[in-house]
Formats: sequence, structure tokens, C-alpha cells
Amino acid sequence: MANLFDRKLGKTLIDPVPTGPGIYRIYCSDSKLIYVGKAKNLKRRLGQYKNAKRQKKHRKMKKIVQEGARIEIETCESELEAILLETRIIQEYRPKWNVVGAFYFLYPLVGMKTQGGITSFCYTTEPSLFQDFELHGAFRSRYITREAFFALMRLLPYLGHRLSRGEVGGGV
Repeated sequence: MANLFDRKLGKTLIDPVPTGPGIYRIYCSDSKLIYVGKAKNLKRRLGQYKNAKRQKKHRKMKKIVQEGARIEIETCESELEAILLETRIIQEYRPKWNVVGAFYFLYPLVGMKTQGGITSFCYTTEPSLFQDFELHGAFRSRYITREAFFALMRLLPYLGHRLSRGEVGGGV
């Protein structure tokens, strides 16, 4: 007897899938995007969905497959490109099974603005406070994002000079 994945999505779906990095999109029967994922190896990752067991750690995979009706894959040049594409799609479409991206407000953003020859930067989880900034993110790891942001802040004095909030005119 065929497993759930084979019945829902087809026994031969994985056969032509490449082994390189990329993303996969899973749609329900009314063609609504319900999940997007990234993989270093697309074939291996989709194989994990196909072979998901009745274990707690596979519960989400099984539910996504139960609801899924179609999978699309998109190859990428690198794992980094796949991660960035996955993040953009999650932020734009907010698929119901992508909890990390759907709750973007829990994750940090990094912003930049230039006004009157002064460039300002921000690190925030509240984008509404920085509406005039060009924001990038939301990033999955608060720790890595914070470390990268403050490393950049430590390097910037070598490129220019730092102004206090008073010199800039206050600030958040």
C-alpha cells in the first residue's frame, strides 16, 4: 500500500528532483500556498517528507502532506540564495505552516536611512517605529543578527564619524 505522500503527491514526484540547493512550495487543493521550505539537497529533503513516520518530530511534515495537493521546486545557485528566497516568499505570502516567517514580528530587522547627508541605522523587532527606514529581514536568529549588526556598528567609525542622538536631533 502506498504511503500518504505517494497517494497525495505521486510515487514518482521525487525521481526527477535535483540534489542541489533550492526551495520547495507546497500548495493545497485550491492552489493556496501552505508551506515553503529550503534545502541544501532538494531530493533528500522531499524524501524526508515521503518517509515521515508516526513520530512527534514528523507530525508537522505529515500534516503538511495531508493538506498538500501539489509541490513545486525551484533550484538555486547556493544554500544562501535558497534561504533568502524562502524568507522573501514567507514574508510576502505568509503560508499557514511557516510559523517562523509568519510571526516575523518576533524576529529582528535591520534598517538604514539617509537624510541630509547623514546615514542612520536601526536594529528592531518593531518596524512601525522605523517607518522612514529601509528595513531588511526579518531574520531567524536574534543572536546572529544582533552580533552582525553591532559588528557593523563597530566598523563604521573607520569609514566616517559617529554623531550622537543630540547632534542628529533626537531619535528613537
